[in-house]
Amino acid sequence: TKSNQEEMIRYYTLAANQNHKRALNNLGVCYIQGNGVTPNPEKALELLKRSKELGDRLGTINYDSFSKNYQTPQKGLAVKYG
Repeated sequence: TKSNQEEMIRYYTLAANQNHKRALNNLGVCYIQGNGVTPNPEKALELLKRSKELGDRLGTINYDSFSKNYQTPQKGLAVKYG
């Protein structure tokens, strides 16, 4: 539901602001897919990059994949939540 998505985004954002590496990944994926937020590839890339820099495995996988493909988005881009 919309309420659940808003709460999810709120908590991911709070955790991401504290440099929680998995929350950065998950929030980045939300910005890729438009889950609870307006899709924003630049914001997604920034969040995924921070997740990768902090050593998150999924953040690294998603950043590497998305940074190569976001200029020419492909339907069904595989990204992973933790």
